[in-house]
Amino acid sequence: MILLHELQVLRIQLFEMAEARGSLTDPEVLAISEAADKLIVMLQQIQRAEMIRVVSTRYALSADGKTGLANPSILASASRQAIPSHD
Repeated sequence: MILLHELQVLRIQLFEMAEARGSLTDPEVLAISEAADKLIVMLQQIQRAEMIRVVSTRYALSADGKTGLANPSILASASRQAIPSHD
């Protein structure tokens, strides 16, 4: 949640700086844009790691050694709570 808040702050700064400078290629505007890009990549990596964790849990080995759902009700809940993609 902190990272999402930081991204929102950067988005506002980017908009305000671009308006004030009248250019999207101003060095200060570009610096804010690059900071936002790095934060977006971090958030995507976190989202990807969470999805991998959910998928790994979903296909964990069951007690008899066969691939199956470890606990379907918990996994269904985890899937619904995963962060949606904004590609």
